[in-house]
Amino acid sequence: MLDTKGILAEQICSLKKKSLKKRKTRDTSKAIASWIEDDRLITGPGKALVIILNSQGCSWGLGIDGGCSMCGYSNETSAIDISADNLIAQVKTTLTNFSKKEFQSIKIFNSGSFLDTNEIPIEAQTKILSMINEVDSVSEIIVESRPEFVSRKILKNLRKALDQNKELEIGIGLETSNDLIRINNINKGFLFEDYKKAVKIALSENTRVKTYLLLKPPFLTEKEAIKDTVQSAIDAIKIGSRSISINPINVQSGTLVYDLWRNGIYRSPWFWTLKTVLLKIWNQVNKQKLSEKVDRILSDPSGAGTRRGIHNCSKCNKDFIKAIMNYSVNQDYTILNKITCSCHNLWLELLRQEEASRDYSLMRVENPKNLL
Repeated sequence: MLDTKGILAEQICSLKKKSLKKRKTRDTSKAIASWIEDDRLITGPGKALVIILNSQGCSWGLGIDGGCSMCGYSNETSAIDISADNLIAQVKTTLTNFSKKEFQSIKIFNSGSFLDTNEIPIEAQTKILSMINEVDSVSEIIVESRPEFVSRKILKNLRKALDQNKELEIGIGLETSNDLIRINNINKGFLFEDYKKAVKIALSENTRVKTYLLLKPPFLTEKEAIKDTVQSAIDAIKIGSRSISINPINVQSGTLVYDLWRNGIYRSPWFWTLKTVLLKIWNQVNKQKLSEKVDRILSDPSGAGTRRGIHNCSKCNKDFIKAIMNYSVNQDYTILNKITCSCHNLWLELLRQEEASRDYSLMRVENPKNLL
């Protein structure tokens, strides 16, 4: 069986320990952030209330194996214990604050796994979903979890807290369907088989699955990242994930990716790369007659248009940000073909240069390990 510990786990863990020492003390009764955004619902365009819980954070990220190479969300969590009552209070206060606003979806993020009872105690899980169930306008609820915490017992309990007309969706950060990339480039700590098992369990309990895919993990060229993300999306759809979210890397402090970026051996992906990925996915969906198996293929890049986030040139960054948002809400990929810019030629040349110099580059997994 393939070892799930990545070859860069020790470096990632060392960096994580340093960054965690800088965590702030936060008010345990308040969510870290909350807002309403335009979103693509299962049925079409709508509004979503996003709640970022102040929690203890991801057990994988805080564990001895150091978490993922690109993820710095643990830095935003609390260094002190967060009780079930604290978490319930955070959601209750947020729902009260937005009680006069219109939204049809609620997305709960906790920088970890909502289904992990060590992060979100079972009583908090149940009460939070029960409170959301009382919001008549809400038709879908989205939470996140690593696959090892997806169990029939947990999902049965959550489904009991919701009316049948409320859709529950579990977001799983698969990142890639390629085990070697997920383990060594990302240090995700689980296999594609684990993801497949979690999807099967979720579907058996009337729970949808959203799959998060990472665009351009470290040590991949743009061209390799395109091929990997497209294949991963099709693989996830065939397994049963009706929602796909493409997440271009946003360089976060305290991570391996940050160290690579700071040393000039990593660049966040280009918007041209994301555009290509989305168009190729839809092409394959249509070619393989998978349109009935997918409801939405989304992308909501963090840090878009900045040096750390996905970007092109200063001339077209804003146009692309608007186009990606418009595409995601309306699921009309023809919108992406309306943007033109001279930097497209530069991107094409970089693809050629990356491929030509691949054997001599620092992008090979085994080389950067000795530089950190």
